[in-house]
Amino acid sequence: MTLYGRYIDFTARIGMLQYGAEIEKKYNIRPNSVFGWFEAHRLDELKKICYRNPLLHIAACDRDQNFFNRIIDDSKFLYLADGDRNPDLEYIDQGELLPKIHPLEFARLLLAKMHR
Repeated sequence: MTLYGRYIDFTARIGMLQYGAEIEKKYNIRPNSVFGWFEAHRLDELKKICYRNPLLHIAACDRDQNFFNRIIDDSKFLYLADGDRNPDLEYIDQGELLPKIHPLEFARLLLAKMHR
């Protein structure tokens, strides 16, 4: 296992796709958020996308906002990625990320701030 100390380094290394509109346009699949995450129940859809696009793989996030460069049993969210496929790469949150609020609530707050 290779732990990353900074979220930005981890996401850059694995090539995490984080822009929902770009993902939808390029791969014809709509993420559950503008930030590019998918709910875990959509795993089969993501596997099909990866099968059709062999440069992609699936990364996961658990309920504690820890990120894994592989599918995990208790995934809360899934991401598409196009970088390093090493399944041992992980980011364990040490409080660097935003306060632990639900991503939908964060998106709502962000959009409200943008429209002020």
